[in-house]
Amino acid sequence: MTYMKSNTLLWGVLLTVGVVGVIVFMLLNKGKDTSIQSGKIAPTVSTIQTQPPEQKIYSLDTVSTHNTSLDCWMIIDGKVYDVTSYIPDHPNTDIEKGCGKEATTLFNEVRKHQGEAASLLNQYEIGTEQN
Repeated sequence: MTYMKSNTLLWGVLLTVGVVGVIVFMLLNKGKDTSIQSGKIAPTVSTIQTQPPEQKIYSLDTVSTHNTSLDCWMIIDGKVYDVTSYIPDHPNTDIEKGCGKEATTLFNEVRKHQGEAASLLNQYEIGTEQN
């Protein structure tokens, strides 16, 4: 009888430890993909398809507070760009004239902006202008 009690107690302890272990594992991996295929973690459809970032809408008042070379946002053609990190790479300091402003005219006045510079803008886009 003592053997059965200790055996039952042992199984109870092992079962409890196992359940607690599963719960801890699930909590630690909450939101992570843990599917396994052939011994490797397999990406799920949600990790393969990337959702476009949610487009934020900014007012001109908000953009106007980012008006220095150390914090430079501008609006060009209705899109808001944070070009702060590009300023050191810009060929001259004229870019700073557009900081905190609606800068479409300023941007379009520069002939060189029609080529490569226009395509560079995409990587600095952070949102759209509030109408």
